[in-house]
Formats: sequence, structure tokens, C-alpha cells
Amino acid sequence: MVERPREIILREIQANPGIHMRELQRRLKMPTGTLTYNLQVLEKEGKIYSRVEGGYRRYYALTLKRESERKIIAVLRLRTPRRILAYLLVNPGASQKEISEYLNISAGTLSYHMKKLVSMNIVEERKEGQIKKYWIKDEYTVKNLLINYRETFLDKIADSLINMLVE
Repeated sequence: MVERPREIILREIQANPGIHMRELQRRLKMPTGTLTYNLQVLEKEGKIYSRVEGGYRRYYALTLKRESERKIIAVLRLRTPRRILAYLLVNPGASQKEISEYLNISAGTLSYHMKKLVSMNIVEERKEGQIKKYWIKDEYTVKNLLINYRETFLDKIADSLINMLVE
């Protein structure tokens, strides 16, 4: 039996929640018109949900019921925030300097991402003297999403940190 395009698309979205259309198109090698049409039908049928995040329309199967899970998985699809969250899972209460040095990113870049993560209510910031320290608010959800979808991220640094969580 031949699979219909919608079944193929739905399976890919279930395996990669928060995936955007261009990435779906690359993976499935499907024409833009066919993909767009079938995404619209799947959304009207209530099988998927989409929202614009970070300039991309991201797609989710309705298996991620909680809004907080959808928000976190969207952040985990972005390389630098994913690495920051993976680092904080292994090193809760890390300072900006520690995170910046380990991930080899500039203080300005880290500050930008930390402000976004704090404003999205994913990370908590506490000031100890002159030093800002960070903790993930819902470690359980972030950890489970990182572990469950780790194959979809293709990131060596995050993967090595995730390995520490699994062991």
C-alpha cells in the first residue's frame, strides 16, 4: 500500500515537533505546493498545529498537548539556546561567564539568548552579588524533550551534554 503525502508529512512532524516548512521540504523532497496544501489540510483536520516562532512557521503534531512543551521544543530547535539549556541541565546555577566559556560564544550573544530564555519563562535568573546565575524552571520537561528528540538535533555539544544526563 502506498502512503499518501499527508501520512508521510504527519509522521515526519510527529518525529520532529517544531520543524519548519523548508526543513520538511528538504527531508521529504516534496514540491512546495504539495507540501503547503497538505499542511493546510492537516491543520484544518486538527491533526497538527502551527505557529510562527523566530521568523519560522513551526509545525507540531497534537501529541504535544501543553503549550509549555511546544514553546520549549521550538527553543530546542535553535542551536545556541539548545546548547545553553543542555549546559544548564548538567550545570544548574551556572554563571554567564561559565556558560560563555564552555560554549565558546561571546558575552553579548549569550546575554541576548539568556534575556530571551528568561522572558519566555524557561530559565530563571538570580543575582548573587555582581554575578548572574541561571537555572531551568522546568528541568523535567526540558530534559525529557532533549532526550526524546535528540536524534533530530544533530549537535555534537548538546549531544555530549545529553549523554551526561542519560548516564
